[in-house]
Amino acid sequence: MTGIDARAYDQILGLKDLGLETSAIVALGLRSSRDHSSDLPKVRFDFDDFVIRR
Repeated sequence: MTGIDARAYDQILGLKDLGLETSAIVALGLRSSRDHSSDLPKVRFDFDDFVIRR
């Protein structure tokens, strides 16, 4: 996604305290039944590979 306020994300999520900073955001959710790309190959990552739990 473009046009994100990385500093605001960093502050809200407390990333500086973790030695991290925002570089990208990802939309998460359920696929729409009208998704025209549903038959295309997808790349999926394991949730725990990119989420930090505090």
